[in-house]
Amino acid sequence: MDFTKKSVRIGTITTILAIVANFLPAIYVSIAYDAMPELSVLLALWGILAATYFFSWVVQPISFFPALGTAGTYMSFVAGSIGDIRIPAITMAQKASGTEAATPKGDVMAVIGVAASVVVSFLIVTLFTFIGQAIIPLFPKFVNDSFTYMLPALFAAVYTNMAQKDKLSGGSIIILVIACFGIAKLAGIPSGIIPLLCVVAGGLGAHAIYKKKAAAQSK
Repeated sequence: MDFTKKSVRIGTITTILAIVANFLPAIYVSIAYDAMPELSVLLALWGILAATYFFSWVVQPISFFPALGTAGTYMSFVAGSIGDIRIPAITMAQKASGTEAATPKGDVMAVIGVAASVVVSFLIVTLFTFIGQAIIPLFPKFVNDSFTYMLPALFAAVYTNMAQKDKLSGGSIIILVIACFGIAKLAGIPSGIIPLLCVVAGGLGAHAIYKKKAAAQSK
């Protein structure tokens, strides 16, 4: 409990500082070069961003919190790249330490996993930004096109690793989520809401399977 309270207090402060820091370059350019856009332009840009990312603002915290934990959530939303870097790092940290997600020890390993991934990704991205500019254009077109599938492949690897702990639940949940996705698409539900519905469907399915197994074991 003390760990959570401290995480909320420190996380709130650092997140506010990060938000303020994001505006500093724009403020500098505005003051130094007298390039401040009109308020109507800023509101129009904000409206486009809100329309594009509004559902992600709601879906991502709900979807990722069980894996990230309190401290990991603050760290990850400041650092970014949650789905493709932070979640896999947390999964491997918890697997290596033999801890479970959504437990006190699991939350500690989530923090360690996020912190390690931030340091490593910063160093690697900085290094390969310079190397990649020279190498990537030399790759064949099919190699560059394959980079599009890296994120789905990464999520699939993480899910497969977690599903191995309970193959019945893993198989049942993926079928349920695929069915939910198909029904939502046919019903014309906005694409931004569909991930949240799939998360809810998967969570309810996992809970139902857990309750069924618990009832069977109690007999």
